[in-house]
Amino acid sequence: MVFINLTPHAIKVKTKDGEMKEFEPSGTIARVDVKETPAGDLDGIPLARRVTGEASGIPSKKEGTIYIVSSMVLSATDRSDVVAPDTGKSAVRDEGGRIQAVTGFVANGSSKTASLSQIDNYDWIGRSL
Repeated sequence: MVFINLTPHAIKVKTKDGEMKEFEPSGTIARVDVKETPAGDLDGIPLARRVTGEASGIPSKKEGTIYIVSSMVLSATDRSDVVAPDTGKSAVRDEGGRIQAVTGFVANGSSKTASLSQIDNYDWIGRSL
């Protein structure tokens, strides 16, 4: 299996056997289209409404290839060949709480994307109106 890292960071994974695998950035970065519009303020603090759109920068599916992306990109796609590092409780952290490695990947089974042209159909935290 081939892993292609579409993030700007090296991804270190500690396997079930304790082996450390490192996936260097490929040079291509997958992104998510984002549109923000002013949504008022909270006690004088500006508030913006953010709607995420489609993921971009992910190559076409290729047999035996897995693409590593950020969790934000993962949430914008439902492709079975795309994963993100699992940065939850199982992540290996240093004494300052910074992630040093992850112990696995997460996959997304469904897409929660919205067209940027439909921004008025969502509230300030992205819930459908």
